[in-house]
Amino acid sequence: MTREVMADVLAGRFTLGRVRAPVLVDARRVRSMTREAQELSAGPDTLPYTDCIALLVASAVSVVLGNFFLVFVRPPFPTRMFRDEAEARAWLAATRSVPR
Repeated sequence: MTREVMADVLAGRFTLGRVRAPVLVDARRVRSMTREAQELSAGPDTLPYTDCIALLVASAVSVVLGNFFLVFVRPPFPTRMFRDEAEARAWLAATRSVPR
């Protein structure tokens, strides 16, 4: 995942309007992600659009990437990793209802 690809993903999300929404990121097949892409995904431009993020991970590589993102990028919204999609969706629903 490069900065350019992440910019395209975010541009698509931003066309939906300034609605803060929970975000489910399926990172189970991601093999690499640049630091620039990670920083862009949790940067100030995403704040009006992102309520919370659940990262779906499966492989050891995706777990490492997820941990790197959580520790070094420190998203400004609640973010957790999950291996189970139903658990991730339940957490998103519960977290979204908590005022910040």
